[in-house]
Amino acid sequence: MRDVHLDTSRTRLADADVAAAVADGQVTGSATALARDIVNAPTATASPAWVAGVARDRAAGIPGVKVKVRDADWMCRKGLTGVLAAAAGTSRPPVLLEMVWDPEKAAASAASSGDDGDPASPGDGAGTVGSLGRDRATVVLVGEGVTAGGAGAVPAGAAPWAGEEARRCAVAGAAAVIAAVDALARLGARRKVVALVPLVDLTAVPAVAVPGAADVPVVTGADTGGATAGASAGGGVAAPPGSTGVTVCGGAVGPVDGDPVRVYGGTVVDTAGCTAAGAAGRARLLLADAVGYGVHKYRPSRVVTVGCLSPDTAVALGDRTGAVVTRSRGQAQRVTRRAARAGERWWPLPAPTYLDAATASPTADVSLCPEGPGVLVAAAVLRRFAGDTPTVHLDLGGAATSRECREDTDPLGTGFGARSLVEWLR
Repeated sequence: MRDVHLDTSRTRLADADVAAAVADGQVTGSATALARDIVNAPTATASPAWVAGVARDRAAGIPGVKVKVRDADWMCRKGLTGVLAAAAGTSRPPVLLEMVWDPEKAAASAASSGDDGDPASPGDGAGTVGSLGRDRATVVLVGEGVTAGGAGAVPAGAAPWAGEEARRCAVAGAAAVIAAVDALARLGARRKVVALVPLVDLTAVPAVAVPGAADVPVVTGADTGGATAGASAGGGVAAPPGSTGVTVCGGAVGPVDGDPVRVYGGTVVDTAGCTAAGAAGRARLLLADAVGYGVHKYRPSRVVTVGCLSPDTAVALGDRTGAVVTRSRGQAQRVTRRAARAGERWWPLPAPTYLDAATASPTADVSLCPEGPGVLVAAAVLRRFAGDTPTVHLDLGGAATSRECREDTDPLGTGFGARSLVEWLR
């Protein structure tokens, strides 16, 4: 499709209002397209570094947007050991994408450009931004980013990895979050929004034997930038072929199924049962680290996690509806109503307090993959790392992919969730 022609002869809206609506539609539609492109990228292409590069290139030149790509050494120094443990035994290095839209900085940049006689375009996040208010406090979005491409098998602790749909679903949360922040910046949203996207690739290192039980890496949670306790300089994620273990910040970590891992903030998580959860088990490690880091650094009013953490969502709601898990009835209603305006369906699921007991572990601070209703337990686990900060989990479930042509999507990735986040947070 090259051109779209709109007949506005029967509308009662002014031409300026129609033009504004069309411009908004272009931005939100582009967000869905971007999310689809990331999800549908070939497996050999979609590495953590590639996904982060797409986000950085997309946001280049937008006033008020800052993108940082953190490598394994940085995460080791800062104590994001959960991401590194999830990447243990894999061939592509993990990254943490940090993407910030700050309307106040955008407004300052627009004012500065205006003084020079070269005003910024309203479509580039300038001109419509305002000062932050109480209802416009910072929101942190955390997207699940698990890719699987290149040569080699999936490492132990990552199975089952059920085909293309599961592979694409595991990076759909990251794609939705990246696309949403990009669109919010282009629309000049009045709220500061931070996207934290931990990205790991589940392609195993050929000929590397992943060991059994191992020591807990000792990592401090303070964001001091200092050296990690017990870590060697430049500690890597994977051991070379023929070694007896996988090294994470100087400590050995085996398969993510039973070994305790100390994540950001010093919390020790019990990973028993994560093999049965498949890639979703490792995804919880990623999100736990990113949630703890985001709460500590940005002091947000709300943390929103986005991903496919359990097949339960698809079983209960089908392939066209996502799940909202939060203890705030108002937030659940706001998500579902505003997303409906963008053409996406969500359904609130309960977040009962009694499930908090399921996250307890006799051998660690938190049980990462306890028994219970999958998506509800996953949301309860992630709440443990947010402290007193309210949380909302958006589970994309079956809606992240499609097996057929529909009104608004082709088969494969759907880009589901990006438009909902834009309508909710703008």
